[in-house]
Amino acid sequence: MFPCLIRFACWIAVALVLPSRAEAQKSRNLSPSGVTVQSAGAGVAIDWLPIPVRGVTYRVLRAPDPASAGVDLIAPSSKNGAVDPNPAPGVTYFYQVVAVFTDGSQQAAAPVQFTVPGAMVKSVSTISSRGRSSAVAAAAAAAPTVLSGISVNGTMAAATVTWPPVQAVASYTVTRSHPNDATSHTSPSLTTTTWTDTGIRGVGLENAGVYTYQVTATRTDGSVVTGSTTWTRPDPTCPAPAPNQPLLVALDPAVGSMAGFVATGPFPSGPMFNWNRNAGSGVVGYRVDRSVSGSSIWAPLATTCTVPSAFHFTPAPSMVQFVDTIPNIVPNTTYLYRLTAYATTGDIGSHIVPWLAPNTATLQWLPGTISGTSVTVKWRYNPPATNAPASPVWYQLQWPGGSQRLQRGCSALAGCAYTASVASGAQAFRVVAGWGRTTHYGSSLGPTISAVAADTVITVP
Repeated sequence: MFPCLIRFACWIAVALVLPSRAEAQKSRNLSPSGVTVQSAGAGVAIDWLPIPVRGVTYRVLRAPDPASAGVDLIAPSSKNGAVDPNPAPGVTYFYQVVAVFTDGSQQAAAPVQFTVPGAMVKSVSTISSRGRSSAVAAAAAAAPTVLSGISVNGTMAAATVTWPPVQAVASYTVTRSHPNDATSHTSPSLTTTTWTDTGIRGVGLENAGVYTYQVTATRTDGSVVTGSTTWTRPDPTCPAPAPNQPLLVALDPAVGSMAGFVATGPFPSGPMFNWNRNAGSGVVGYRVDRSVSGSSIWAPLATTCTVPSAFHFTPAPSMVQFVDTIPNIVPNTTYLYRLTAYATTGDIGSHIVPWLAPNTATLQWLPGTISGTSVTVKWRYNPPATNAPASPVWYQLQWPGGSQRLQRGCSALAGCAYTASVASGAQAFRVVAGWGRTTHYGSSLGPTISAVAADTVITVP
């Protein structure tokens, strides 16, 4: 009796698991229907209507044409939706859904043709909302939102930005920013995965330091992928120019001619040069060397390639100033100054300017007056009779417990005067003649020169 009961229980279990003979016969006549294919993010979503047979699973095949055998995109699954995560943009595929029944039989739907966007195909068939939403959601989850792998290689002349391609892309946009730029520069509607930056004016990357490049990919479905990277522009090395290096017109730092590189003054200790930086020429560096007339030896004085630089940019980077203090300067000697300009392209241009050292000027103390603890001191600037330096711009008077700068207003003949309150006893006074640009409040707008001084001592009772 017990073996019979066991056989009966086994029969019941098999009957519950296996489909009926009628269902098996029915499955041979069923194939997937309602198959639709559509773009979903960076992938392709395939959906179909479920078959109402127990135990059915599905395969999804992709083939390059309807006659070729397809390859399986997924392992057999009971879900009625799948995603092709890696289709090639612009390629036409044929997707086919195959139903696999428990008895091993299979039924295939007709292949569905689909061209990966650009030419986006939207489904108009009615399918299971559950199947479509799961497929589209899976594709959206698989599509990246951050673009990585952006690289920049370049020189001062240009920087080339490259990035990996994004699937189903409509266009790319590259935005470049730099701390010294007033606004960012954007290049939209790019269709390649590379872009070359030649600077705001197309003459190279004139600003030193770090550049930021952001790449944004816009897909055909409107979604975006974005990423960014930074790149530091290499600095010029400011090498010495070749002998008799010609002037390159493109490198003129002044409007029209390098003749803008001229000395002001002359000042007692050396020249001060001013010139305008032509921002449209692509100049990224300067160098100044000094020699003496009749000599072939040049002594390097300063370059913008060193930090800190001896160049002074005032009142804005378009104006450049350089002051030289010549040790053991020899009056009435002609010194030669060579300005070299360096461009983003690597081109070099130089120009030589002669400068004649002036004769020596002096400061002379004149008789002063004492009234109680108030002392009025007087002095006069004595220029030489020939080849004189320029007149001082200001005087700096110093004494124990005080200091005062006087802006101009002094007569070369009558001299200058200032009254100070001092303590009793011997008081040391010093006056310094100064040149250079200053504000009305005494703060410097440019290099200052103070090479002539005189000292005196006044005894206050």
